[in-house]
Amino acid sequence: MGKTDLLDKEIEAWVKNHDHPIFRKSKNVALERVIELTDPLVPGRCLPDKKLLNRYKNLLSDDFQNLNDLLPNYHPTSDSYLISHSQNELLINTMPCCLRSGRENCNLFGMQEFHPFLDNELFEYMMSVPPEQKIRDGLTKAFAREVTRFNSGGTRRRINKTGWNAPAHEWFSRNHRDDLNDLVRSRQFIERGIYKIDSVKQMISQHETIVLENRDMPNHMMAIWQIVSLEIWLRNLDI
Repeated sequence: MGKTDLLDKEIEAWVKNHDHPIFRKSKNVALERVIELTDPLVPGRCLPDKKLLNRYKNLLSDDFQNLNDLLPNYHPTSDSYLISHSQNELLINTMPCCLRSGRENCNLFGMQEFHPFLDNELFEYMMSVPPEQKIRDGLTKAFAREVTRFNSGGTRRRINKTGWNAPAHEWFSRNHRDDLNDLVRSRQFIERGIYKIDSVKQMISQHETIVLENRDMPNHMMAIWQIVSLEIWLRNLDI
């Protein structure tokens, strides 16, 4: 099977396995994201997700509107986009911030943090595994699934782990709605000058409507979570 045929097959399987009534999957969606996130002129070079970075830019005050400095400049580490992306996630995007927060959380309780899967030899080995062994039939971790299917029986498949987030969408629209509104209307929050207060209030109102009316559209849980977390952190620092 040629690479183009394999890509078409994987996209078809991805749509079948991961389509969602809110976050729709289709071949057009897949190809649009490929165009947005890869550089066709430089094999293996991935591009930053500008759409994700700018999604809530309208909430920020004018002093914080320039987000260009936050865009990473990815250098290809392989002619494979998948391998380059994996290294970007491990070395730039996701893992560093997780390690920092994990270390601070452990230090707070006098504990040490260990990450056996970040072993150098294991890292190098997994980078050498062909992409076709990492994604197969629209599913990730194909290599690991194959290795463990003889040992784990049905245990790894008996629980659907999709959607195991904290129910913050409910907290912000029901149980802690008043707490949230008090926070964004507080003098401290307003005088920081980080956010456009009216835009934040409008987003919170829209989030509440989406959740309470069970609308088939993305809510704003993660954006609100970040706003609340930042404000609580600043207050704990007496800023």
